[in-house]
Amino acid sequence: MAQEAKENSGAPTRKPVDDRVVLRPLPKLVFLWPLWLTLVVCAILVKIAPQLSPKLGVVVSFLFFANISVITFEFNRMRTVAMVLFAIVLLLLASMFNVFKQVFGWVGDLHIDLPVSFYVFWAVGFTILFIVVLIRSRLDYWEIDNNELMHHTGVLGDVKRWPAPDVRMTKEITDIFQYMLLLSGRMVFLPQGENRAIVLDNIMAINKKEKLIKNILSKINVQHVDS
Repeated sequence: MAQEAKENSGAPTRKPVDDRVVLRPLPKLVFLWPLWLTLVVCAILVKIAPQLSPKLGVVVSFLFFANISVITFEFNRMRTVAMVLFAIVLLLLASMFNVFKQVFGWVGDLHIDLPVSFYVFWAVGFTILFIVVLIRSRLDYWEIDNNELMHHTGVLGDVKRWPAPDVRMTKEITDIFQYMLLLSGRMVFLPQGENRAIVLDNIMAINKKEKLIKNILSKINVQHVDS
């Protein structure tokens, strides 16, 4: 019995999930997942029903434009409100001058016939890129626990460390649409003694991660006060 207890005491202990938060910054490519999903669906539909190709091409083209706009521009709160107000004004003007009928007629007559090979090519291409992003996020990521803020890089697991106590953290929702797509945002850390802030963009589930990190940092501060 004593020998068993001794063996168990020598086993490595894993940190509780609540005392460790992993942050994986992602490139803006990940916000193209709606386009990728649409390409996959369209490839299947065009293969089954080729007559749908002209209309599906229109859908993909409009979605491509919208998705590219999301990753090209930053739609913060003020810009989003201004854009919504501008859209409302345009809709009111369009209804006053009976423009909707012409616009819908033009869209209805629009045909963009894309072959199934187009959808398959880009769906496979995006899949490969997403896999590369997934692998990279496992090799280059950040971690914060009760003692340290750590940056893990490379296949060999190189680690740069900063003491966690007195780390200042802020969260920023820089883009409303990007937040809607992946609940993502920016996390900024300023370790004690550092002149430059550590900026991590496109962190998924940003609000959940912020709550967990605040919990860890509050425990650290309590421990320092008690000591």
